[in-house]
Amino acid sequence: WRSFSPRTLKHHQWVVLSREHAAIVVRRAQKALDTWHKSWTQAAPDLLHTAEGCSDESAPIDALLYDLEHKGSSTGNTWADLTR
Repeated sequence: WRSFSPRTLKHHQWVVLSREHAAIVVRRAQKALDTWHKSWTQAAPDLLHTAEGCSDESAPIDALLYDLEHKGSSTGNTWADLTR
């Protein structure tokens, strides 16, 4: 996944968001879902019509990273931005 987009980080954990982060996820959801979909179809084209690769495992993080970029606060390094 990440080889197709550095923002597409897949995880298998529950995510708890602050109210502020939840609002950001809602605001940036479409762009995050678009990025996830492009990465997923490139990484697993043979799984296009199966349940593998759920967007809820990637899109929230994507949305938060896009928000940093939109605000001009991104370092350009995904791993560094995750600590912000």
